[in-house]
Amino acid sequence: MPDHPLRARAAILGAAILFSTGGAAIKATHLTGWQVASFRSGVAALAVLLMLPASRRGFDGLPAAVAAGYAATMILFVLANKLTTAASTIFLQATAPIYLVLLGPWLLKEPIRGRDVRVHGGARGGLALFFVGRDATSTTAPDPFTGNVLAALSGVCAGRSR
Repeated sequence: MPDHPLRARAAILGAAILFSTGGAAIKATHLTGWQVASFRSGVAALAVLLMLPASRRGFDGLPAAVAAGYAATMILFVLANKLTTAASTIFLQATAPIYLVLLGPWLLKEPIRGRDVRVHGGARGGLALFFVGRDATSTTAPDPFTGNVLAALSGVCAGRSR
């Protein structure tokens, strides 16, 4: 039976809702960051094993490196989210394209073009502002500086695993 277009749209809407509420859900639970990351990883592993039969045949080399990079991205995201604001965590993880431009010459032997430098200059400036001064601590952000560092590292891992 072919999938109905509304079913596909509902799946996309469901994914968008889950992505949009992930930071709030991580904040709302009383589990530690490591516990949340472990639970998320377990659910993801089960979903991959059930939905992708090829994943049950094992993997090596490049897939293993990408999996390790993604695992580090997710773990750092969850740990950062427990320490700083969800907005800061999401913004800092979304800086992955900056790292792609910076790592491109080394990993892919791609030259850095002038427009890359100009476009990413503003983003790098905004990123630097996260580390100027000290954010006040709060119940939902008990250690903003450490959380921002972990979130930035999550962005580095996201850039490397793409």
